[in-house]
Amino acid sequence: MRLSGTLGSYGGGGMSFSPTKATGLVMTALLPLLGAAPVETTPPALESIACADLMAVEWGGFTLDNVELRDARAGDPAHCLVQGTVPSNIRFELLLPLRADWNGRFVMGGGGGYVGSIQNQATTGSGVESPLQRGFATVGTDTGHQASGIRANWALGRDDLEIDFAHRAVHVTAETAKTIIRLHYGSDIAYSYFIGCSRGGGQGTMESQRYPDDFDGIVSGAPARDWARIGVQFTQSQLLLYPNPSAPPVLDADVRTLLERTILERCDDIDGVTDGVMGDPRQCPFQPEDLPRCTGGGNGSDCATDAQIAAIRAIYDGPTVNGEHVYSGLPFGGEAALAGWGQWVVGAPNML
Repeated sequence: MRLSGTLGSYGGGGMSFSPTKATGLVMTALLPLLGAAPVETTPPALESIACADLMAVEWGGFTLDNVELRDARAGDPAHCLVQGTVPSNIRFELLLPLRADWNGRFVMGGGGGYVGSIQNQATTGSGVESPLQRGFATVGTDTGHQASGIRANWALGRDDLEIDFAHRAVHVTAETAKTIIRLHYGSDIAYSYFIGCSRGGGQGTMESQRYPDDFDGIVSGAPARDWARIGVQFTQSQLLLYPNPSAPPVLDADVRTLLERTILERCDDIDGVTDGVMGDPRQCPFQPEDLPRCTGGGNGSDCATDAQIAAIRAIYDGPTVNGEHVYSGLPFGGEAALAGWGQWVVGAPNML
């Protein structure tokens, strides 16, 4: 049975579920399935290749750059580390449990933002055992370029890199990992899974649409999947905040801190708990015009200028083209956080 589904929505205030084209059944979570008992069916035996011998194999379609047999570390058991490259420059890292520990399954983890470094979201969860601890072979990729995860200037004039980032890199990395897994263990893979959030969630939905045979189950959390329109949103933020690319952004750290504090003072307790978290930002009646305004044309840490309020309003409203909304605005929350507005709204003038 092939399982696929999405959890949440980028820029939305709640959780939603929607089927994808590869769906036979929409799932609400894959993690319980990942922790299921070992597969009872024994796949047919194939010739196996030891970890130390993988580098000597003449692989077709990809190259191995490094192979190491690693001792147990950081809570993970001993395993075989395989690092390689798929043309043109898609880097990957595959972790293989020892033969006696492998559960017959494979899980690939997605990446966040514009990726740009080898990422594997299957290995980054907290409070749960890692894939290796559960006996899974697991892989991650940089999606074909090397850069900061918040920058996209690597894509300028490079359609090939855009295609790799959009969908091809995850697909060919999955194929490559499966080839190595089968030859290393001398056995076929019983089940293959993908799990990702944000951009990783978008990778999962793209996989289910373009390459439905790659995985038996997909978890797409908060999928950033309409990347062209997300790009419009990012571009709007950059134009609003950097009218002069050589000057500081319109929204500095002080006004973003004031903004977040004012919103929480107004709406934190709407959910019945004053804990610095809004249960549902859609219930908050705050308006950017509610911020205290600076007088005399100056800036301050306890007030916002007309230009700052206009920029904040536009970011919450979302981008428009010819007066028509093309993507949702941001919900309230994360204005002062580095991992929130600090990266994804303020960013840098050459982010795009």
